Amino acid sequence: MISGSFLIARFAGTEIRLHWSMLLIIPYVMTTFRPDSLAGAVRAFLLVGLIFFFVLLHELGHMLVARAFGIRVPSVILWPLGGAAITEREAGRPLADLLIAAAGPLVNFALGGGFFLGYFFMVLTIRQGVSLPLPETATQRAFLFLAVTNVILALTNLIPMYPLDGGRIFRSLVHMAFGTARSNQVTFWLSLALGVGLLALAVVWRNLLLGVTALLLLAGAVSLHQGLTTSLLRWFARLTGDPALYLRIADFDPAMEIINRRIEADPRNPLLYLQRGIISFTLDDLLHALGDAERAINLAPGMVQAVLLKGAVAYALQNTSQAWACVQDLEKMRPGWSVTWLNSAILLRDDGDLAGAAQAIQHAFEAVASERDRSGLLLMYLVRSSILYRQGRRDAARQDWEEAFRLSSREAMSFPVDRQRIFASDWDWVHDYFAFLEEKAPGSLMILAARGETALRAGQWQQAVEDFTRLMLQMPSLQDVTLYRGQAYQQLGNLEQAVADFRRAREISRRAHIRRLAEVHLRALSSS
Repeated sequence: MISGSFLIARFAGTEIRLHWSMLLIIPYVMTTFRPDSLAGAVRAFLLVGLIFFFVLLHELGHMLVARAFGIRVPSVILWPLGGAAITEREAGRPLADLLIAAAGPLVNFALGGGFFLGYFFMVLTIRQGVSLPLPETATQRAFLFLAVTNVILALTNLIPMYPLDGGRIFRSLVHMAFGTARSNQVTFWLSLALGVGLLALAVVWRNLLLGVTALLLLAGAVSLHQGLTTSLLRWFARLTGDPALYLRIADFDPAMEIINRRIEADPRNPLLYLQRGIISFTLDDLLHALGDAERAINLAPGMVQAVLLKGAVAYALQNTSQAWACVQDLEKMRPGWSVTWLNSAILLRDDGDLAGAAQAIQHAFEAVASERDRSGLLLMYLVRSSILYRQGRRDAARQDWEEAFRLSSREAMSFPVDRQRIFASDWDWVHDYFAFLEEKAPGSLMILAARGETALRAGQWQQAVEDFTRLMLQMPSLQDVTLYRGQAYQQLGNLEQAVADFRRAREISRRAHIRRLAEVHLRALSSS
């Protein structure tokens, strides 16, 4: 939604944006109000503009309460069917989520109450014979209209259908009583029933706007049902044959099959080898990843992403000399690039040269300040914090954690494979960093998943078992976690539980590579 919008203002660090589809308001206003003069058209657009101003105040209510709970709101977007406050994450605590969701309707109720008081005040004033500066009936009608409009906005948003505020409030209440998984399930089915009902009414009444609204709300409700969302994306991936869609749902084997066929048809395309190499790297198939990175470089010597992949594979294989060679190649391709300095800092840190690492990461910060792409900035804060942590400067390290979390709380809580490899060897830092994240976002399932996977890579088997078990209890639909917990149990010597987890992963997972890996583990255990 952000990509199709443009900035119109800023408020307290939050961008106020208009979506391009707001242009559709022009024909809607003209056909709905049918103004017969320029003055009538101006009044109609002022009326609609006033409604959207109240919608903006509604969203700013969400924003202010979210910020009170430490949640960053990068933007508020207005579009024809209302508005959306784009938060980086949910609060993770049902009461906080409830208060954030309720803030918007409460703003409209407060405005509606104020306009109603103004209306009744004018009625009483007129009855006492006091004249008003505007025509009595026009002033009264204006205040009554503004009051009713705000009450309607509040009540509409309180319909218990996700992603409306009412649906979020309902989900928070169910969460308080029954937990996360049940709250998502119950809210999804209620939202589905209400959405289908609205769609049926739209058909009966032949109301296109209501029909579009119902479809959009149903699409939002589907996001609560992870299994259904994944199934829809998988179906669309099969329909289109697009490997990127499979990668979105982390279903790597079908994506690999499509890329392999494309390589057979176009063996001189370096991008295809890069894509296959990235998948192999993610699946820890490092030698195949290295081979594809080198093929891509041979076909396109200036392909920066291929050199980055080769360096990442060398780092994972602990081939320090090859990793440094890739850093030197990157410096020749893009002199002074922040990513090159970042990689240098990581290698120097691992070599124990903390002073050199600190200088390199400082150069990375200086370089990124003049670059358009700053997507690596958050990782720079984390790497610098790990250097400071090793130097014993824990308070300074925590300040960098704060900066990373402020940049993007969601990204700060996610630990993809490459990040796990960078930090897994420094478990004390990992332990304290995730403790910090839990302070910021108590109960976050993202934190459990990220720490569990990092613990598995770091050899902290018991921590991995504990995190994956908690994750499975709260979100039973997360099937792949069963495989990871089985790997941890295997390392702990609990082979009975490991076999049970591998069998369950093989039976229930919708991802082919998870079933394949579970089968590999079962065969290895049966032959040992």
